[in-house]
Amino acid sequence: MDLGIAAKTAIVTGASAGIGRAIATEFAQNGVNLVLVARDADRLSVTAKEIGYRFGVEVLPFAADVGNLGEPDRVVASAMERFGRVDIMVNNAGRACAGGIMAASEAEWEEMTATKLSAMRRFCRAVIPEMRQRHWGRIVNVSSIGGIYPNYRLMVSHAPSLEL
Repeated sequence: MDLGIAAKTAIVTGASAGIGRAIATEFAQNGVNLVLVARDADRLSVTAKEIGYRFGVEVLPFAADVGNLGEPDRVVASAMERFGRVDIMVNNAGRACAGGIMAASEAEWEEMTATKLSAMRRFCRAVIPEMRQRHWGRIVNVSSIGGIYPNYRLMVSHAPSLEL
């Protein structure tokens, strides 16, 4: 499907597998240059090479834990240096973490909040000023069905997605 976004630049977090990889592949099919972000550098490198080779787009792999405070700004700065702009931001990073409100550790709550909520906010704050300046940009925040239908066994994973 032609999305009308050829020659745009997108950052996709959680891009080495699953939904993030599928999003990146669809963008590449539409001629979008990519900044792919994930924690696993080896898997990310393989994904970036496969997508770039298969679709002939430019792909910048960026191994990072987006939950770390400065990483969203570093990713966006690298995208700007390489491509001169960020047109599309897809906040997709996350992973399932089992645990109810009493069973999950403080560290697990902190990790999920940093990865799913704080990283999304930091990426948005990093890309919005330049998007506003150009009067064009798209931000897609991918969440879990657990935000609508939470599973008490996955509360630590679903909490950052809950509709309030």
